[in-house]
Formats: sequence, structure tokens, C-alpha cells
Amino acid sequence: MDKFLKKKRKTTPTIRREPLIICSHNVNGFSKRITNDIDSYRQFLKEHNPDVVLLQEAKLKCEEGRQGNVHPGYSKGKVDKAQVEKYNALLKLFPKNFDSKEEVFKEYNATYSLSRDSNNKAYAGTICLYKKDLYRPMFRFWLDGEEERHDEHGRIIVV
Repeated sequence: MDKFLKKKRKTTPTIRREPLIICSHNVNGFSKRITNDIDSYRQFLKEHNPDVVLLQEAKLKCEEGRQGNVHPGYSKGKVDKAQVEKYNALLKLFPKNFDSKEEVFKEYNATYSLSRDSNNKAYAGTICLYKKDLYRPMFRFWLDGEEERHDEHGRIIVV
């Protein structure tokens, strides 16, 4: 029994650090940027190597009832083709269960605060990209204790 309790693990601990470079950008539609202008994003991330990238006006629809997930485009037998394209473009950069094939983007995790406004399908929304080697930040999607007042449009991520 002792040999099982004293077994040495071969994993090395991940060294975490604080962010040094933080960038903010109003993208006016993130899916359009990553499908039409992905090369400039790659170049920017390579050149400046930011630890945190904050993106506003993402214009992505959130999954029903889940502010932090992007809607896949399928709902109650209906297909929103534009939303399916946006969702697939994001999956290429930030797959859910495995590393990205994009060499620059594989260093980042993504957290979303998206619009839940039923009148506007893909309105406002913010995204926080942060490097995987940072301390895991705490996220909050409201400013004060009144969560319902702020989360409808997905305009706020407090990190």
C-alpha cells in the first residue's frame, strides 16, 4: 500500500504569471474580422505579443440561456446560416476541447460576454482573450450587484 501512496508524479507544474501587456480593440463584428482580416490579427499578435486582448462590439449571438457561449446557429429545427458561419470560424481559432491549429491563437483562452437581447440577433458583445500561462483571472459580467441590468447586451466583462 505504501508504494501507491509514495508514487512520484512526472508532471511538471505550470508556472503562472501576471499580465504585462493589455490591448483593447473595437472590432465591429469579430467574425468578419477573423474571416476577412485574419492575417493582420496574426501579425499584430506576433509583433506585440499581448497577454490580454479585449475586444468590443463582437456582434456574436449567445447560446440560449448561457451568456458565455457562442450560439452554434441551430435552434428548434431552424438554421441561422450566418450564425453557423460565425460559430465555425470561431471554432477554428478556439476549439472547445483541444488546442487551436492557428499557431498564434493556440496561446490564448477566450471568454465571451454576448448579447442576450431577443430583438437583436447579434448585437454588441465583448470577448476577452488571455494567455494560457497567466494566472486564471476571475470574470464577472456586471458592474454592481444588479446583474440583470448589465448582462442583456453583453457589454461588460470585469476581469
